[in-house]
Amino acid sequence: MNRDGGFASVEWLAGIAFVLVPAVIVVVSVAGWAERTLAAHTVADEAARAAVLAPGDAALQAEAARVAGLIARSRGFEVAPSCAAPDDRCVALHVGGRLVRGGTITVQVGMPMPGVRLPFAGTVGGFHATVTVSERVDDHRSIPP
Repeated sequence: MNRDGGFASVEWLAGIAFVLVPAVIVVVSVAGWAERTLAAHTVADEAARAAVLAPGDAALQAEAARVAGLIARSRGFEVAPSCAAPDDRCVALHVGGRLVRGGTITVQVGMPMPGVRLPFAGTVGGFHATVTVSERVDDHRSIPP
């Protein structure tokens, strides 16, 4: 009979500490990133659609910002043309293009992504993801002069 005097309990604890815990932290972080990416896509899609349906070039920016603000606020964010400081609740919105038949309106949304939350160390990292959506202006759309 072989009597192996191994350190199973130490190896088991090391395996949990160095393999299982980091894997769980990454899995938990990915859920937050997916949620915020979906929110950024929703804000960009709806803002682009609202801009395309705006009554004219003068209302293009305001209409896109209004709709983006409604959607962002419902998710706990605020919309601004640019976020000067890295803020966890600021969504940057940029609308480009003109309302001309067959033209394209492009909306860019910058969404802050949460960092990785480490036990006993707090949040580490964090970054901004940018989503760009283009919406085509209908060829037969009535555009006021």
